[in-house]
Amino acid sequence: MGKISEKAQAVMQRPDENRPSFVVRARQGKNSRFFQTVGYAWRKADKNGNEIISVKLNAMPIETDGSFLLVPPFVPEGETQE
Repeated sequence: MGKISEKAQAVMQRPDENRPSFVVRARQGKNSRFFQTVGYAWRKADKNGNEIISVKLNAMPIETDGSFLLVPPFVPEGETQE
């Protein structure tokens, strides 16, 4: 198993309150149809109660237009996401 896959599995094993709300994905290249995971994002609230999204990038793809997708994490069949 690759290092990135091991890290992704470790992130998703965290307790519910620490699990990411989104997976950050970017195209593998400028014209690619394929995306790769480059980080994670969490829904949080600021001191005034406004919703914010905190993003942590583990990698910065260099051959993209700078756009990213925030997608819900994969939930294996039979499990629920809270």
